[in-house]
Amino acid sequence: MEFKRSTYQRIERTYTSVHMLNRLIAGLAGAQNMTECVDAIEKMVNTLEMKSFSLCLIEDWENTYHTLSLADKDSVYPEYMTAPLIWDNGKRMTLDRFKSSQLHPIPFKTGGNVSYFLPLHFDERCLGYYIVTNDDFPIYSMLCHTMTMSIGNAIEGISKLNVLDPLCKIYNRNGFTRTSEELFKRCVAQGNTLMVSFIDMDGLKFINDNFGHKEGDFAIQKVAEAITSCCRGGTDICARLGGDEFVVMCINVPETFESLFESRLESKLDGINQSVNKPYTISASAGSVLTTPTRNDRLADIIQKADSLMYDIKRKKKQSKAQNLLSDLFK
Repeated sequence: MEFKRSTYQRIERTYTSVHMLNRLIAGLAGAQNMTECVDAIEKMVNTLEMKSFSLCLIEDWENTYHTLSLADKDSVYPEYMTAPLIWDNGKRMTLDRFKSSQLHPIPFKTGGNVSYFLPLHFDERCLGYYIVTNDDFPIYSMLCHTMTMSIGNAIEGISKLNVLDPLCKIYNRNGFTRTSEELFKRCVAQGNTLMVSFIDMDGLKFINDNFGHKEGDFAIQKVAEAITSCCRGGTDICARLGGDEFVVMCINVPETFESLFESRLESKLDGINQSVNKPYTISASAGSVLTTPTRNDRLADIIQKADSLMYDIKRKKKQSKAQNLLSDLFK
């Protein structure tokens, strides 16, 4: 009878866990921001009747999507963390910042507590951990590991929504802003060279007006593909700032790298045009600046200079095209 009773309870708990996990995965899959993600986790905590639960993330969790892996960084938690969800006997709280050395966002005032710390990762990127206190869910449930992966995947997905361009799968303006300043500071501190290239697609309006926006999106994707193929994985940053504008940042490059980059980009675009065989030409204009920045320099000024160079090149292209048309007319 005791065996039947314990088996029945285990089966019931498994059914509850499966039901909870299905609801959690569904809720996390649709989460567009951290608030919606935390709401889904709170429902799970309620379903499991947990008394104490804390979700603890590294302070810059929104910036976890980066070309550098965890293996290239310090394999320790940062000094400070944030807790977007603290659940304590039915009361929901948050804590913007706490020292990772204290482990718990809010230390216990009494002893006799048993806590399980479950790390949250996505591939090699560290996201943080969550804590279950005075509950045996991490021990009895075989679904705990699946739940942990689901939470990690959801947090990584939200960080990607914040920094990735959905069409081109490279950084968006927000992602570029977050990563470029760090790269620029490192460049200044180490005395490295820096190249910034501002790239604008040619003739996007013509493609949209004559062949449709679907073809326009295809052309934008191909430009992004060409730019990405010209960058060095793990060190360079490429981003779509919006519309048909792109920017590339490279550090520790040789003196002639800007001309090499631009010729390589043009060659990649020529190859794409030959392979896709579209009734229009996919091309782009690039303005590049190569410098060794100092503490007195601003990244925004360097980008502006590259932007101005790009527009000079674009204007010369239009003038050349107009002259060619006139020449054809008077032949």
